[in-house]
Amino acid sequence: MEKTDVLGHRANVGIYSLYAALRGVAVIAFEPAPGNYYILSRNIEINGFGDRIASFCVALNDDTRLASFHMQSTELGGSLSSFGEAIDFKGEPYTAKFKQSMVGYSIDDLFVNSPLYS
Repeated sequence: MEKTDVLGHRANVGIYSLYAALRGVAVIAFEPAPGNYYILSRNIEINGFGDRIASFCVALNDDTRLASFHMQSTELGGSLSSFGEAIDFKGEPYTAKFKQSMVGYSIDDLFVNSPLYS
């Protein structure tokens, strides 16, 4: 991709990414939950937006590291998960239904030290 107009963090199943692509916008979408990433990828394929949406199954984080992705739900389309610690959006701990090993990238490392724009 030469130019990206939208960066989608926690893209889920792609509703906003698909809408942006429909409007002619280039999108980089990040979705760490494996089930949601599958649906996101299928939605990109079904809608023919493989040339407008680049999707990655990784977490964005404040630093680059390997950690666990703590999922409150493994249901397709689920949300409210966290990377590194099982902490919800209110800062309260929760018991994860499932933990997935994952790589998390800082935005600096992702764009400065990666070939996304090469």
